[in-house]
Amino acid sequence: MDRERGGKALGRVATILLFPLVAVMAVIAFAVLLASLPLLFLYKVLLRILVLRYWIREGKDVLFVYSDSPVWREYMLNEVLPLVRERAVVLNCSEQKRWKFSLAKLLFYAYKSNRNWNPMVLVFPRIGRVRQIRFHDAFKSYKATRGPVDEMRESLIRELEPGGASGEQVE
Repeated sequence: MDRERGGKALGRVATILLFPLVAVMAVIAFAVLLASLPLLFLYKVLLRILVLRYWIREGKDVLFVYSDSPVWREYMLNEVLPLVRERAVVLNCSEQKRWKFSLAKLLFYAYKSNRNWNPMVLVFPRIGRVRQIRFHDAFKSYKATRGPVDEMRESLIRELEPGGASGEQVE
């Protein structure tokens, strides 16, 4: 009985002592997160400046990302790439381990997110937000219904028109 009470008392004491430590760690983690958001914003601004400086001067304003997946490889290469070939820098994610340091690689990692990132097309207008056309979900639906991929292609065509669309992310 005494052991049981002693164990509960020790647990309470440990909780009381650890709570301030956990609270301080949470505040520090939140502060680090808050401080990193402006850095992420500045990083993307710097990347946009580099795109303007190096790509747009050469007539390149599109990053085309795909992989050798049998689900979308042929469609992306035969239907989508011809729409942007002249103005695109192409990244094949199946060859990711062989990528050298480049602006395209930095842009890919800055905009990829954790989901729905392959295949995708990023359009970098001179002014305005980066337009992101992500095809992954459309291909998932395509396997079931054979339809939404063509809608994504049409969306890309609208995004590539002068003035583009709304600049919002298309999924």
